[in-house]
Amino acid sequence: MTSAFKLGPLAIVIPAFLSACSTGTPGVQVPQAPMSQHSCCQTLPRTLYVALGEKISNRYQGDVSSYALPLTNGESPSTTFSGASLGVAAASARIYVTNAASNPANNAFLSYKLPSTNGEKDQVRIGLAGAYAIAASAKVVYVSSYTANTISAYALPLVKGETPESTVTIPGAAQGNAVAVDAKHLYAANYGAGTLSVYALPLQNGGSPSLSLSGLNTPIGVAVDTSKHLYLTSYFGNSVAVYSLPLTSGEMPSTTLALPGNAFGVAVDATSLYVSNFHDTVWAYQLPITSGESPSATISGLAHPNGLSAVP
Repeated sequence: MTSAFKLGPLAIVIPAFLSACSTGTPGVQVPQAPMSQHSCCQTLPRTLYVALGEKISNRYQGDVSSYALPLTNGESPSTTFSGASLGVAAASARIYVTNAASNPANNAFLSYKLPSTNGEKDQVRIGLAGAYAIAASAKVVYVSSYTANTISAYALPLVKGETPESTVTIPGAAQGNAVAVDAKHLYAANYGAGTLSVYALPLQNGGSPSLSLSGLNTPIGVAVDTSKHLYLTSYFGNSVAVYSLPLTSGEMPSTTLALPGNAFGVAVDATSLYVSNFHDTVWAYQLPITSGESPSATISGLAHPNGLSAVP
């Protein structure tokens, strides 16, 4: 088992992404032209953010790298900034990153401005024991804790010392919860329990899932798009399952995409699905996903890619 799984394991996926400065419905990604234009701020280029992190001699090391989209084979990063990162999510002209520490009690999540630059420094840092996966809408950021087996909602913009508006406990083993969000629901994939839990928004403190899928094979990443699809990665299944939204009890995937290796993080934009392998690779696939599809682009040689997030 790879070093990342010493955390329990690292299910670091994140996305329902929102274009920067959007004033639309929280959590809904709006398909855009090749550049995202917003009257409230500067134009942001289409970008894929990759959280990189590994445990070396009991210390976590890593970065966040950005790649220009559309992704091309062997592409090099446009920018890189430090942070032993697990999860990453982009929304409202900010990038949010969960940061691992040698002692999980010292984990945190951080806010950076967009567009990113080499050596970028965090603007806000909030401590959260076991901070793990992260998802963001225009008004709320959701952070999971793999030690407490919870997901907490924080109002945006983040401020120093901020406390969560609400927290829910995810049913099942505390082994990492991947998170995604759309206009009406929060989705939590629990690797250890083999479940996908759905919560109605706004997230109610101590609330229970409105629906759950169980019996899933190591679900480690989750993302949603604007075409009412949910994408769920399976680590040991080496696959991505595609579900139609809204989810129904006992629903089966409409399509399953076999991958060249283990699946980990997942992100989606208007044209492509992105999947990290954790060992060293990120694959891009053209939408809509079809069974047996081959990657449209591959970047490899990465230092343990974990969570992914796309600015459309």
